[in-house]
Amino acid sequence: MPHDRPADFTLPSISRRLCLRAFAAMTLGTVLSHSARAQTTPDASSISPLPDATPSARPMLGDWPAQQAQALTARIVQRNGLPQALVERLIGKAQYVPTVARLILPGPPAIKNWKVYRSRFLDSLRIDAGSDFMQEFGVWFARAQERYGVPPHIVAGILGVETIYGRNMG
Repeated sequence: MPHDRPADFTLPSISRRLCLRAFAAMTLGTVLSHSARAQTTPDASSISPLPDATPSARPMLGDWPAQQAQALTARIVQRNGLPQALVERLIGKAQYVPTVARLILPGPPAIKNWKVYRSRFLDSLRIDAGSDFMQEFGVWFARAQERYGVPPHIVAGILGVETIYGRNMG
């Protein structure tokens, strides 16, 4: 769903650079996850040479034909309300990185160990941070509970697991 932003929408330079890097990483991750799932080793006879007549006929993204890269650009622009020139520039710079493709694939199935999992989230750092966070934002927790019916300790627990109470963001 597009957002209403002026055409000359800009962010402060540090935030803008961070957003651009995050966007590029998300875009590359999306492309690579689709590519990694569908990737097979083609036989040499099925590979056709890439067109080289004009810049628009060249692939914009690794082995993706320009038409597919343009369709991806259009979807990203439409869904996120980002400037088309920015998205085109970022997709044009994207490169296939085999290490990234390997790292984003799910790991092998394993038996989950509750004690190990729990120990990652119940340590003195999170407990102290959670206590401080709930005291600092207690009014907001109370308002949220009143409005949505979710107890503060549930919301705080989720924030603790996901962000260590706002320390890890992005």
